[in-house]
Amino acid sequence: MHKIILVSILTLFQINLFAQSNDLIRIIEDDKIGYINNYGKIVIKPNYTVGYDFSEGLASVREYDKYGFIDSEGKYVIEPKYDLAFNFYNGIAKVFLKGTPFFIDKNGKIVISKKYTSLEFVNKDLAIVSTASDKKGVLNLVSNNLVIDTIYSSITNFKNGVAIVTNKEISQNGNHLIHKPAVIDITGNLIVPFNKFIEINDYNDGIAKVYFKNTDSNDEIYGYIDDKGNLLFQEKYTGKYLLPDYFNDGIGKISIKKKLSETSYNYYDGYINKTGKIVLNDTINERLRDFSCGRAFILDSNRDYKIVDTNLNKIGNNTYKKISGNGFVNNYAIVSNDVKFGIIDINGNYIVNPKYDLINEIGVVNGYFYYGIENDEETTLWGVANINGITIIEPKLKEFDVEGFKNGILKTSIDDKLVYFNEKGEIIWKEIESKELKLKNLDIDFMNRGYFSAYSKPNKNDLGGYGTSRNIPKKIKNEKFPNKKISLIVHVDSKDTIFSNFNAYNVTLSNLTNKEINFSAQDSRLYMKVQAKDEDGIWKDIEYLPNSWCGNSYHTLTLERNNYWSFKTPIYSGGFKTKFRIELMITNRNENETEEKNIIVYSNEYEGSINPGQFWNRLEYYPNGIMDPYNE
Repeated sequence: MHKIILVSILTLFQINLFAQSNDLIRIIEDDKIGYINNYGKIVIKPNYTVGYDFSEGLASVREYDKYGFIDSEGKYVIEPKYDLAFNFYNGIAKVFLKGTPFFIDKNGKIVISKKYTSLEFVNKDLAIVSTASDKKGVLNLVSNNLVIDTIYSSITNFKNGVAIVTNKEISQNGNHLIHKPAVIDITGNLIVPFNKFIEINDYNDGIAKVYFKNTDSNDEIYGYIDDKGNLLFQEKYTGKYLLPDYFNDGIGKISIKKKLSETSYNYYDGYINKTGKIVLNDTINERLRDFSCGRAFILDSNRDYKIVDTNLNKIGNNTYKKISGNGFVNNYAIVSNDVKFGIIDINGNYIVNPKYDLINEIGVVNGYFYYGIENDEETTLWGVANINGITIIEPKLKEFDVEGFKNGILKTSIDDKLVYFNEKGEIIWKEIESKELKLKNLDIDFMNRGYFSAYSKPNKNDLGGYGTSRNIPKKIKNEKFPNKKISLIVHVDSKDTIFSNFNAYNVTLSNLTNKEINFSAQDSRLYMKVQAKDEDGIWKDIEYLPNSWCGNSYHTLTLERNNYWSFKTPIYSGGFKTKFRIELMITNRNENETEEKNIIVYSNEYEGSINPGQFWNRLEYYPNGIMDPYNE
């Protein structure tokens, strides 16, 4: 199903690029963004199509087709002139003009060269930057000079002053790319050179797991290095046990092989320290949890969890039947007595008695926790209680901000409407539901995802791919289409709705040739997309076609002669007036099925308006689950 990201309750939860830094809180009324104070009073009226949270005293907003920055009084500090703009962090904001990124200060002055496409702060003075060719380096933001040249394919976050870098090389057989790892310090010095290890995992607890092969015996070796590059210990891989990917509190969880018979075996958990010594090897333990906050949970043969410290001494006398998440977070853990959930401290004492059906895995955040109940729709409704077990908000929240209360205010949704609570559990503001459905044009500043889907009977030439759609072919009767042609027509005099409440034009694709036409498709999606003319009069895509990694997504749709499909395309709205058309690509094979030829068909042109970001701004797509074959 096609999903479009719009300014809604969902995006108000998703677009949290930077933490809110003052008392103004973003709200939505009649699809417009405004801002209130902590008492629910509107300080800045909802006039903006897009608006981000305030950060460092300013907020990025789009009122018409351009982004600018407003202060807490709603006055423009930086005039709206950008196609896209993100909020300030450490005094720097990323903005775009014609798809080109710039980095500006609070005066609107460009402070970092436009040759960099991204910036990730190491600290307030240093940042990892990327070039247009996707090469990474480290820039000193004060001097605007490179501390580490842009020569690496990737640079991880620096931990304890070191980071893992990679360079891409072609494999010896030339079939694929190899990512060669190394370790550098904050000045760019190589701590671990390239070609020493085949793999280096990210640092955790001051050490990183490495993998290499013995040059003489070709044995596979696993080991761990510290942040100086010293090899702490290594083990030849024999399958006897599997070393951990990371350590916490100086201890890692391993899997130890246990022989069951001559032909079968399984693994059980154990613990190993940073010297490579196995410190717990006991088959009576059913399961071990990773250490955190100096504690770990061990499940014994009675299916009871107990708590141990890093010396593996038992803490307290209590045992638990279930553990939520991995264990302790911020010195608290969510546990169950097999009936209800409660919260314990690192000494195993209940600070919240086990009386809840469910407690959210985020645990205690700023003195509050979030408990849930299942409602009739088989979804979870959440309530809020403080660490003393006193209920602040009854379980009625469909969503809530997992960062908890900010400046004493919690962002939530109830019945898909935005609602803000204070720490007393009082509603200070809630979104008012419109009494009537308002149809509107689609006002966005990103490329829309392909949505022209159709159905036909499975093609006998398809080996496995097949898609479904309710858009079945229709027989041409009294409809007028160009004779002896494949015609793609946008009917600007015939309007409809799309994506629930957006205006749309009806579109038809007809076949009045003397034969059936085969169309390449991807999960029923035709290779159709809307284009528009840019300010130079050049046709450019404003929609994109995703690519599936699953071969079964690809198949053929057939439109028989004297038949047509109907579609809908949104009526876009923005500050830039232009012309539109729809492009359709048809992949045809010759009669011997040996060669392919792409034929491009265009619709009629029609007028409208868009926002500049639609020419280039392609949002990151998040798969809907493990069965979603799209990760573009």
